[in-house]
This record gives sequence, structure tokens and C-alpha cells, in this order.
Amino acid sequence: MNPVLFDRRGTHYKFSAWPPVSCQMDDCRNKRNVKAIKMCLDPTIAVECGDRPPPLYVCEDCAEELRMEHAQYLVDILQPLQHVPLVCENKNCSSAKNIAVCTCFSTECASLSGFRPMRYCIACHQGKHGTSPAHIYHLSIPSVWSCDAELQSYLVEAIVSLLKEAQPLEDKRTVEMGEERTRPTQHALDDDDDVEGDTGDESKLLSRYGVWLMVELCKPRDDIPVEILGRLLAMLFQWFDATAYLPDDNVGKALERLKPHYVCNWLKEVSKTHLEVILSCLLPHPVEYARVGGHWDTLSSRTSQIKEGLNRLCCLIPYDIVTFEVWDYVIPFWLEAIRTEVPEEERGELKVLLCKVFDIDMSPLPFDVQRMYHFIAERFENTTAPVQEQNLSWLQVCACGCVCVWVGGCVSEWVGGWMSVWVGVCECGYV
Repeated sequence: MNPVLFDRRGTHYKFSAWPPVSCQMDDCRNKRNVKAIKMCLDPTIAVECGDRPPPLYVCEDCAEELRMEHAQYLVDILQPLQHVPLVCENKNCSSAKNIAVCTCFSTECASLSGFRPMRYCIACHQGKHGTSPAHIYHLSIPSVWSCDAELQSYLVEAIVSLLKEAQPLEDKRTVEMGEERTRPTQHALDDDDDVEGDTGDESKLLSRYGVWLMVELCKPRDDIPVEILGRLLAMLFQWFDATAYLPDDNVGKALERLKPHYVCNWLKEVSKTHLEVILSCLLPHPVEYARVGGHWDTLSSRTSQIKEGLNRLCCLIPYDIVTFEVWDYVIPFWLEAIRTEVPEEERGELKVLLCKVFDIDMSPLPFDVQRMYHFIAERFENTTAPVQEQNLSWLQVCACGCVCVWVGGCVSEWVGGWMSVWVGVCECGYV
């Protein structure tokens, strides 16, 4: 899934292959010290020659003796793989992309590699098995978009389930929203330390496979089902939220490394073709197929849902996922949802988060203050009084002094009389 060397760094595959089966004939001329290449399924021969129930495993010399009278009971067997080669094993391979994607288990191919399963690249696989369709082989998982509906559903749910393994820390929501997370340094991102940990850490590390599967199997295209893409995007954004507060240990580094070097590039490609799907997943009222993971899997109040959703949006800001176009479109929906759906006595839970985002000097948004409040400024030009009044109510929701000063100045410059109205509703000491 990850042929690029950088993606394989820090990924350790640890397994022990079972030893080859030795010959089991009682009168083996090699004294049972050689590996078996055939097995006999005739129970009479198994009991007579090996004093055991079938199957009876025999070496090449013993197989020659049995082949004279019992050839119909002899079956070829494969030797175990000591390791899984990442490149094509065909000695005549001339492909520039020799990453192995196919494992053939047929005797014809296995005989070329010591009766072990043979690994082929895509070019050798097509050249070999295009003329030998009877071979038994195993291919890498195909693209999600090219699968039939049933397999497509299985793959999507597998990716979603893997991403859900990155659950938030138990005390994550007790951390003050205004506190900056300790971010790994560049040295830490390039570190190749092992990422072993306790059971909880291993569960979080499983989410990496969900990321790899999604990025490799769901390449952005124009003609893809938006329902499937939206479900994957919504779960990916929830994964950003779930991994935003991990400690700066080996597990945190391993997951953090995926974001700037792997996931963000994929999201940029998606935004070129399906920006509207990204926007729909970042709204306070997302479409039905995007309601997956996080608070959507639990019973929670509307205030909690808005708080979690807004925090998820903030977790995407440091990675330039929330561009100006995204921000300018989605933030009015969030402010309106807070104004109309969150009771006055519960808005205090959102104050720290809102002040952090809308702070003129310390905002994490990747653009200047004029663009930050563009969605407000444009609604004061040639608009009706109810629209401008709605703008002022949004500013009151923000409850941030620096917001009031900057936008208040713009209001007085454009519409004059509205300045006095804004001062009256702000209740902010900075104005």
C-alpha cells in the first residue's frame, strides 16, 4: 500500500514464518532431513508408509517412488514464505514500476522460486496471467471506485472502522480549549523510533491503516459517488479531531507524521474536484451520510454537538485545510447555529473556543484579518436592515473584544448609523 520509502519508515512488519514440513516417510532415503514437496491423500499409503493419518508429506525422492503406482493421490504443496517481497521476483522483469502487487500460488509460477508463492508486479502479472487464467493468485486491494457495490461497501466500512480506532483521550475534553497543543518538532517527525506502546496506543496506531487505505484506494476523480466520498471525509475530519491532543510520544509522532506529509496532499486533490463535498462535511448540519464518528455515534445535546463540531473545524486549521474559501462559506452557518440553537446560559462553553479562533492577533487561521471577517463585511454592503442586524447578532455571539473594535470601525465607515446600534448590543469593554 505504501511503496514510497518515506511512508515505510517506522512501519515494522514482525512475523515468523512456519518452518517447512519435512518428509514423513518411514524409509526415507534422506532420513527425513529434507523438505517435503508433495503430499499423499491416500489413507492406506499414509498409514503403511508413515504410520499416520493423511495427508502424508513426502520429499522429491519419495514422491518418485510413489508416483509409479499412486500418482493420482499426490498433490503439490508450496513452501512457506520467509518474508513478503516488496518488489517483483520475475528475473525477466523489465518494468520501471516493479512494486509487487500480485502473489501467485500456482505450481507453474511457484516452481520458478523454489516452490514458494511468486510475487509479481502489475506488468508481469498481466503478461503472465493474461494467458494463464487458471492460475490461483492474490492481488492487492483494487481501487474503491472500480469495485462492485458489495465490495465497495465492505472497503468503505473497513476504512471507517479503522479510523474510529483513534479515539480521543479520556481527559481530552477537560483540557482547556485555549491551550496550545505541544506540536512535534521537525526532528521528531523525522525520527524512526519504534512506535510500540500499550494496548490503547496499539489501537490508535491501527487508525494509520485506515488512512493508508483511504489515500491509496480512494484516489480523487471526477466521477466518484459523493455519498461515499463524503462519508470518508467526515470520518477523516473526525480522525484529525481524535488525534489532535495526543501526547508528544512515539505514537503521537507516528500519527502526526501522516497529516502534513500524506493526508493533506490527498485532501488538496479532493478539493480540486469536490470542494462542495468538503464544505458539506464541515457544516453544523451535515448531510446524512456525513454523520459518522464522534458525537454522531452517541446520544448528545445540540450544544455538545455544536461544540464538538466547531472544535473539529479548529483542529483542521493548522494543516491549511480550512482555506479562505472554506472559512468564508461555513463560518456563517456555525454562528447562526450557535445563535439559534444554543441557549444563552450554555454559550459560555463556547466562549474560549470562539475567542481563540476570532482573535485578531493570535488567530490560527492562515489568512489576514480582512479575509477572516470578509463574510461579515460583505453583508453590510447594499443589504437590508434584517441582514445587517443578523450580522450584529453574530458578532455578539463571538463575544470577543478585538472583533468588536475591528468590525465596529468598518461598520461606522460603511453605514454610519449602525455603529451606535452595535455599541448598544455588544456589552464589550473594548469598544
